[in-house]
Amino acid sequence: LLYTIKFEVMNKKEKTAIVEKVCDPEEYFEKSGIAGSVREAISLMVENRPKDPISFLSQYFGSLVEEVNVIVQAQRLVCLTHHSRPAFPDNVISAYNLLRDKGLSGKVHNELLKGLCSGLPAVISERLLDKLNCKELDAVPHLLFYNNVLTCLVCHDYKKHSELLYRYVRCIVLIETG
Repeated sequence: LLYTIKFEVMNKKEKTAIVEKVCDPEEYFEKSGIAGSVREAISLMVENRPKDPISFLSQYFGSLVEEVNVIVQAQRLVCLTHHSRPAFPDNVISAYNLLRDKGLSGKVHNELLKGLCSGLPAVISERLLDKLNCKELDAVPHLLFYNNVLTCLVCHDYKKHSELLYRYVRCIVLIETG
């Protein structure tokens, strides 16, 4: 573990020099610094069981490469799997811990919720955020964080199901009148 931490703080040039000296494929895999990321990606994939594992892995590795802020990373974590799946609470805990380690305040919490509410109609999003937002300097306990994230995601489901129902009813009306 100590060696791994030391390796992680090496710059890219130092990593490349070490990797070039390694001949054994397994040793290369470990010393290149990707072994942990690959293991974590496979573990998350198995835990979340996405319908399209290739897209899931692509999205996961893409997020490692991009320079993204912690709020976007937290949003990606909570959206890895549907809220009805057993892995969802663990993903929310991971997001909460990520934000808490970077200084989770009401302001950060509100920014996350705003991102999660994007895609909802503005009037719904505004009313929902008025109810869920915390004061900017407030501490955010885990249970509040979990329930607010869940509420935003359930609203997205409600919107999706409402749109499907509307299309279904409209088809029936068109068939009956046509």
